[in-house]
Amino acid sequence: SADQLTPAVTGVETSLTFGKDGQVSGNLGCNSFSGSYSIKEGKIVFGSLIATMMACPDAQMAQESTAFKALNGTAGYELSSSSLTITAADGTRLILTSK
Repeated sequence: SADQLTPAVTGVETSLTFGKDGQVSGNLGCNSFSGSYSIKEGKIVFGSLIATMMACPDAQMAQESTAFKALNGTAGYELSSSSLTITAADGTRLILTSK
């Protein structure tokens, strides 16, 4: 439910881009990353992701760590007109608002 969600770290720019070429890239709080993805049977299947190894404040590192868990292996997703919700196999949710 919405009351169980952890808000994003204030003032930290994040991005997640899914290319038509099967490549995903972005920054989820600290480090830039890239890798591959595919869509199969209503799920997103992520390949290995490669990320830079910078250290950032604890809150940013915690946000990034949680987000990377959702981008590991096969994840569920729901796309609406204003947001993308990615759900990891363990139930971890990463919500990215496009507006």
